[in-house]
Amino acid sequence: MEIKESLVNNLIQLSKKHEHTIIAICGAADLGKSYFAKELQALLHEQEVCAGHLTMDSYLLPRSKRISLGVSGYDPESYDIDSLKTDLQTFLNSAPVFYKEYNHERGVADGEDQVITTCNVLILDGLHSMHSEINSLIDYAIFIFTRDSKLQKIRHQADISKRRQSVDFSLKNLVSELERYKHNVHPYKAKADIVLELTEQWQYVECT
Repeated sequence: MEIKESLVNNLIQLSKKHEHTIIAICGAADLGKSYFAKELQALLHEQEVCAGHLTMDSYLLPRSKRISLGVSGYDPESYDIDSLKTDLQTFLNSAPVFYKEYNHERGVADGEDQVITTCNVLILDGLHSMHSEINSLIDYAIFIFTRDSKLQKIRHQADISKRRQSVDFSLKNLVSELERYKHNVHPYKAKADIVLELTEQWQYVECT
């Protein structure tokens, strides 16, 4: 049985114990957290479990403000955690959650409102989806990681293709971004219910 199918079986059993269940997918940037969340969402739907997907990118401060504050996405200060917490509580209260998608090219969450209607399961993905301010609302936490060398390679590629950074700018910040990840995000790994390692693109293995 593939890891995603095994996870879905566990999540279905967990969802039967609660009216609403929140699943966190945490880990470094660009390791496929949103992809993994959408895969789980689709598999849950196949089993007739209503599931929504929310990404923490929608709560990122505008890039211009983050630059002025001198913070990275790896820093919790880059996010509006209070608004995220309010929206998670809204979900638990059986009300719809409204949000805007984040545009990585423009560095801002804009566009029309998106909505997550009332459902049984909400999958939250993001660098700080296990943050202490919201951790009490999380029923199950998944942490995704990879080797440092692979992480830096993936980050460099994403900086250029997704964030439209120059090669030189990306290379200049790779070391500091890894340090921020190690300090701010990697510690969540020890608190996760399951840890997955990215071995190849979209390929994950469970760590025991």
